[in-house]
This record gives sequence, structure tokens and C-alpha cells, in this order.
Amino acid sequence: MQYIVNGSNGGLLNPPGMFVEGVGTNYGPFTTGVPIPIFGAHLKLVDYCIGTDEECGFGIANSTIEASEIQITVFPNPANDLLRLEFPPSNMGKTLMSISDMGGKIVAENIFQVQGSGFEEVNIWHLPKGTYILRLTNTETDFKTIFSKM
Repeated sequence: MQYIVNGSNGGLLNPPGMFVEGVGTNYGPFTTGVPIPIFGAHLKLVDYCIGTDEECGFGIANSTIEASEIQITVFPNPANDLLRLEFPPSNMGKTLMSISDMGGKIVAENIFQVQGSGFEEVNIWHLPKGTYILRLTNTETDFKTIFSKM
């Protein structure tokens, strides 16, 4: 797969960019179908491989990977002025927090160091009443949950 954003690889698509999916070989050019316009999406090129399916890791799977359970507690919900976050001991370290409205617009961001008791408090007094998406990202977790501000 390949995506094109105003001539560069990746980024926020505003103005809209095009997503192009197609095929190519080691011996021939990349050929595409019809470009698909994308509005307001953030794309990241994760892997691009030129080779056979097996060389690119698209063979038949012969093992399974268990999904790890993320045990971060967010309370109270709904909240007034403070959200309390409880991290398990395995989830200590530098954490990026973002709060988005339901339209996807980021309304608050912070980076903090989870340590000791594993508790963090997030001040949300400045947010208007509504429903929000809380995202917490660190080396162990990419956690999302929804909360309400009263």
C-alpha cells in the first residue's frame, strides 16, 4: 500500500489527500486503481515491502499471539473537575495523555511520568460539559476510553 499526502509520506490530511492502493513487482512499476480522497485522517506508513508474500510476511500464520489486557482504571465517570487514573505496576513510565471531543479534535494534552502508587489526577475543570475520548499512550499501552464531564 502507498499513501500520498500533498506529495509527502504521512501527515494530517487537511486539505484532503489521496489514499492509493495497488500492486507492483520487483520487475515492474507500481500500478493503481482509482485514488480515494480522505478527509481529516492521520496516516502513518508502517511497512512497505517489495517482494513475494512470504518475503513480506504475508504467509500462512502458524502461531497465535494473545492480546494483553490493559488494566487502567479511569474514575469517576462522569466527572466534575478531576479524573483519576490508576495504572498497573507494569505500566509505569512516561505517558502521553490526550483528550479529544467526540468529533476527534484534541482539547487537552499532557505528558506525565507514572511512578510510585500508579495514580495520576487529570484536571478537567476547563472542559465544557460533554462526552470525551481519553487516550493514554506509553511503551506498554495504547489505551482509549470514553468519559463524561458534568
